[in-house]
Amino acid sequence: MIRAQATADEDSSILVLFDAEPWFENATAQQLSSLAANDYSNCELADAVLRWTEAFTERRDEKRNIKRFFRWITDSDYGYEVYIEEKDVTQWMWKRHTKPSLDAVDYLLGQ
Repeated sequence: MIRAQATADEDSSILVLFDAEPWFENATAQQLSSLAANDYSNCELADAVLRWTEAFTERRDEKRNIKRFFRWITDSDYGYEVYIEEKDVTQWMWKRHTKPSLDAVDYLLGQ
């Protein structure tokens, strides 16, 4: 699981939690690199992870909660930001790639 959350710009108590791992499983190397370069947050690609999850998640409760979040954001005319847990991404990369080169990991983490 790669934990992620979206929060309303104007009120951080308005949030939705979701699992970003399915998006990562389908992402290209370029998308992963771009997301890492933006510290896994505060960018259009991070926002796209939430929209992708809403469209493709098989978890009904997750889909329902994301739809509610978007409805609330739209009705309130608020913006939002998505934050993806970097430590979870790092663990996912190590599990997914049995022997990643340290250079590749550092590159994807933006270091």
